Amino acid sequence: MRLEFFDANARIGSVPNHNPRHGTTVDELLREMDLFGVARAIVRHAWSNRWDIARGNAELTQRLSGHEDRLRPAWAVMHEHTGQVPPGPQLVDRMRDEGVKLARLFFSAWGSSQDYMPWAYGELLGALQEARIPVMIEWESRRPVWNDLAHICATYTALPVVLTNAKVTQWERDWYPLLATYPNFHVEAAGYQGWRGLEGLCRQLGPRQIIFGSRYPTYQVGQTMSMVARMLRPAEERQMIASGNLERLLAEVTD
Repeated sequence: MRLEFFDANARIGSVPNHNPRHGTTVDELLREMDLFGVARAIVRHAWSNRWDIARGNAELTQRLSGHEDRLRPAWAVMHEHTGQVPPGPQLVDRMRDEGVKLARLFFSAWGSSQDYMPWAYGELLGALQEARIPVMIEWESRRPVWNDLAHICATYTALPVVLTNAKVTQWERDWYPLLATYPNFHVEAAGYQGWRGLEGLCRQLGPRQIIFGSRYPTYQVGQTMSMVARMLRPAEERQMIASGNLERLLAEVTD
């Protein structure tokens, strides 16, 4: 069975200390996808969390125009209190208008003071939940984040939550109780370092909450692909991880 891959986590746009070997354009991303046989990808723009959310999201929409058959946008979001983005319901309406079906949240990233504050994010997360728009959360922090994730999943039970960049091996055992307790919690597999860890998760909990993503261009697309393709699990489970789980979440987004 040939797996069809749908990448949940690709990026365009340059970042500080950019490695010149890493692609930053749509054309470079598409060439990488063609090289490894990735059918589709959800893409964010580096500006959105590094510089200006509104400018980054707008630039992303412009750059992806004409490539809708393979590339879909993921907008960075945050609370509305700084004026960088509109209140949650209005932001969700704009996402619907632009065909955006995945949101990205960045907490404690690169020295930023932005953190998860339940009283600040309630309107946004409530609006995303109502629309069933999955939110991919990235924590660039060494502090524990499990209680925050549990709070989000328990409070917004109809909101699909996807943890990305959870590649630190010692975190693996902490995924299990979250995955077992909260059906709306998912893990994106880019850069995962646990030896045969995805197979262990599937044996214990099943494949439904594991999402394929490459984190291109930080990682090569083929890195996580090969891990999924060579899992000692039934082909149906590998296909769920490669694209099926992500397709299911996107299909549940309301118009």
